[in-house]
Parts: sequence; structure tokens; C-alpha cells
Amino acid sequence: MRNRVGKINAFWTKAHCSLDQLEQGLAITWAFVLNHVADQLADEAAEKAQLPAAVVDIVRWIDARASKVQSRLLAASMLWLPDNPDTEVAPVPDSPLQVSKTAVVQDLIGLSDHCVVKKAVVLWCSKCNTSIASSRPVETIRKWLAITCNKKDYAHHPELGKFVMHCSHVPSTYRGVHFCASCGGWKVHKSVKLGKECPGKPTAAGKSFLAAIKKGVLPLGITAWPVY
Repeated sequence: MRNRVGKINAFWTKAHCSLDQLEQGLAITWAFVLNHVADQLADEAAEKAQLPAAVVDIVRWIDARASKVQSRLLAASMLWLPDNPDTEVAPVPDSPLQVSKTAVVQDLIGLSDHCVVKKAVVLWCSKCNTSIASSRPVETIRKWLAITCNKKDYAHHPELGKFVMHCSHVPSTYRGVHFCASCGGWKVHKSVKLGKECPGKPTAAGKSFLAAIKKGVLPLGITAWPVY
């Protein structure tokens, strides 16, 4: 940094402001847009850094158990220890922790090549169109997930309400508009393009849409933001 030429100008700008506040001059347009971009990047980073569900279950269990133990020890010590200062108490062995089936299955899905979507009581792979009842034993689900996923043309993922986006898209959302950050395909009520495989690069219309989203203005074809 010391060897770099130039200067940095720091200034305050209001975060998470509305369009009305932006029009009132409480924030600069590019700062308003970049704030939304920063929030999206933070969400993506948090998602990639998530701990396995089994680990989260263990931490929650330990935290809840520790809180109960501490409160009980404090209450017991205040009533009992002053009258029995020299008494030794043998520790009681802890019962083994039982990791939930949901956490185990979620971790197995994360390690699998399948693109699993839970539909009612069924685990369904949107790539190869195979499925298994979620009530089956963990070992049976493990064997199903270990089967090679033969991707077919009708792959879908993720679910956006009743709509299912093709798994090849890069799902993003801005003010209620669902879109692909790669090709610029979008949806408010329905979309044919997002249901098909992502071409990997935007068309002229896709470039126009992504440019409008970056500026925080309504893209062509959308009359009003679904979410304000």
C-alpha cells in the first residue's frame, strides 16, 4: 500500500435507504447500488462458509446444555456449598449426543453430485429425475445419493415459490425480481428462459436487464418493483 500512487477519499453514505430517500439526495446512486451488491456478496460468502448441519446441531445442543448446567450449578452452589465446603462431588458421565437424521441427510446431500429438492415427503434429484422417500433409513438414502447422477435435459433448481429454476443458472433476487446473474434471464410472475439451461452469457436483452439492475432502475418490461 505504501508504494501505490494515488489517494483514497472516505465519506459517509446512508445504508439500506429507499428509492424515495435516494431521490432526496441522502445517498449517491452508485453507492446505493453497490450497497445492494455488497449485501448479495455477503449472503453468498455466508452461504459458502456455512458449517455442516450436523456440526450446527452439535453446537446448539452443547450451548443449550451448557446453559442449563451453569444455571443449575449456580443455584445449587448458592444453597448447598456454604454448608458443605469440604465435600467432593463425583462428576456424572454425560449421555451420548444423538445427531438428527435431518442434519445427517442434509450433509450427505451437500457431498453428493445430485441436485436434491425436497418435495413433500420425497427427496427428488432435479438433474436425473430420480427420487426417494425422505422417510427411508439414512443408510438407504446414503446409497441413493452415492449413485452416479446422469444429468438429463429437464434439470431444475432452485424453487422460487411455485416456479423451479434450472440448476445451471446463477440465482439472484433484487426487489422481488428473480433473475440469473449470468445470462440476465428474469421472472416476476413466470419465465420460460429460467426454466431452461443457462446459456452462460447474456443476450442483448439480458445485458440491458443486468445493467438496469446494477443502476437500481426498472428494467425494460417491468412496470413496477414487486417488493419496495
